[in-house]
Amino acid sequence: MTKLYRVLTLALLVSLLSACNTDKNDAPFARFGTSKVTLAGGRTLSVLVADTDSLRQQGLSGVTELSGYDGMLFTFQADTGTEFWMKDTKIPLDLAFLGADGTVLQTLTMPICATNDQCQRYGPPSPYRYALEAPAGSFSGWSVSEGNHLIIG
Repeated sequence: MTKLYRVLTLALLVSLLSACNTDKNDAPFARFGTSKVTLAGGRTLSVLVADTDSLRQQGLSGVTELSGYDGMLFTFQADTGTEFWMKDTKIPLDLAFLGADGTVLQTLTMPICATNDQCQRYGPPSPYRYALEAPAGSFSGWSVSEGNHLIIG
């Protein structure tokens, strides 16, 4: 085997190994898109986007950290009354229901379920277009409250 052949073989192996080395914290989020949400005070959040039935159903289930994202934005094509729950969710979450214009209709905190068959369902006060989830306590730190206007995108 020539020296050049060995060097090329080694380079190829290193390249293949790096391509296979996926950060396991990114794995739960590989299917999600991302977007920005600008809060009333001007702070911009980096959020994952759940915009299909499959992604909305998955949500933050099984996640223990957000790997640098601020939260998850659930988007719907039309106003909805879909409820949320914490099945298989490992961290408590703040939840905000938003109207089509980005107005916060309601905020609440969802604790972890003791067991999946005892998970409470959280419904909106009225139809909404978007829902924003973030780690519990985030909304108070960001001053997110009912009546605020958030800019999506």
